Amino acid sequence: MRKRTQKMKVKIITILSVFLMAGYVHAIGFGDIAGGVLGGGGDGPDLSGSQDTLTASLNKSLTDLTTSQKIMAQALKRDEDVQLADKILEGLKSEDFGTKDSIDKAYESSSKLTEAQAEQIAKKEVLDVESKALFITAIPFYIKGVIGAINTGKQAVEAGQSIASLNPMALLKIGALISIVSNTPTLLSQLGSTTSSLFEFMAANDIDSTEMEQKIKF
Repeated sequence: MRKRTQKMKVKIITILSVFLMAGYVHAIGFGDIAGGVLGGGGDGPDLSGSQDTLTASLNKSLTDLTTSQKIMAQALKRDEDVQLADKILEGLKSEDFGTKDSIDKAYESSSKLTEAQAEQIAKKEVLDVESKALFITAIPFYIKGVIGAINTGKQAVEAGQSIASLNPMALLKIGALISIVSNTPTLLSQLGSTTSSLFEFMAANDIDSTEMEQKIKF
């Protein structure tokens, strides 16, 4: 058991080191976290409260983001993406959401949906009047979802500063937090790329992107 938890600790430090080295992380203001990550041992702080807060924040941001993606998929007549979005939303509403497995699954499904969306909007399809009107209703949800994801990521890094100070048994209690810390950079990287493509798609369809450009800052 001790060997297993020591390996987990090494993995977390490695993950956070990747956070530090990634230019993207610095670009959205995560800053230098090395000092806290590479420090001592001991019992360390109780991160259960941070875990609960971040789990709730993640749930809200993914709910808004997935809602927007579902509406966009409906406007683009992408039935498979609509079905995937429904599955994600169902999982986010489940009483079981909050475990490491459930969070890992949510990230994996959201990544697939975001990738599918990115591929579709890159085609810059011109929407008909009805589809365009529907697509526009997704934008407020998208803005809230992306902003929420960015804030969740920043909070995860702040909490992650203390992970390396935890003893092996304490690490076993924060699987959900570890999942959020390790998976959020990928989500944010995808969203950064997708948002850029979305601006081009909206321009091609004469959809005002002013509010989105003003509020979403990567």
